[in-house]
Amino acid sequence: MRGGVPIRSDREACMVRHYAARVDLLVEQMEERLEAGQYAVGEKLPSEMELAADLGVSRPLIREMLARLRERGYIETLNGRGSFVRPRRSAPMLEMMLEHISVGAQGDYSADDLYAVRRMVERETARIAASKATPEDLRALRDLVQRMTEAEEDPENYTVADANFHLAIARATGNPLFPAMLSPLIDVVVRGIYDSVTTFREGMRGGNRGHKAILAALEARDPAAAAAAMADHLAYSRTTFPEGSLHRADP
Repeated sequence: MRGGVPIRSDREACMVRHYAARVDLLVEQMEERLEAGQYAVGEKLPSEMELAADLGVSRPLIREMLARLRERGYIETLNGRGSFVRPRRSAPMLEMMLEHISVGAQGDYSADDLYAVRRMVERETARIAASKATPEDLRALRDLVQRMTEAEEDPENYTVADANFHLAIARATGNPLFPAMLSPLIDVVVRGIYDSVTTFREGMRGGNRGHKAILAALEARDPAAAAAAMADHLAYSRTTFPEGSLHRADP
């Protein structure tokens, strides 16, 4: 020990470097998979045990890899439910937006504040998407509505499809700044969606009725109807959203 700090032997230092190098390699492998779209945004990753078997390493290495991926914004881990792929943010502006929202999660804003911003952004995305959505966009939205219909007794899968539905409408505007603006809001609201549909199962059916109305307006290429359907859906969503979800700290 020198100056109260333990001195590692050469062997120990070598082991530490070897461990760090293995983690770096695992992170690189998973980043490549995520960038290539092997796991879709919102999709749940395999369990630690499954990943360890797939990659041929121990679970402690997998835990370290997942921690690195969380730090880099690739995934989000929901307590008791697993790790899910997050939308990627490439612009510093987006990181700044998310940082400000995270500060607000300590009590600076309410669910009413959150929904006021969602209404402002999402009514406009629905209005624009009604005239800009491609056939591929509409097909993706139909698939997500079908997933929510099939998952009306499965809060986890419903929540993932719900979040992706709103992001898909933003992408269908053809303006990349709309999904960029909405993505951090969805990061905040997704926990509340899960909490609400877990405790109030009818909320899934009610919410999906709203999604179907929005989709019908988009398919009809009716901007005014799409904006109105989105406003109605968000008004319903607000009535089921548990405000405590905004301020509960992650374990």
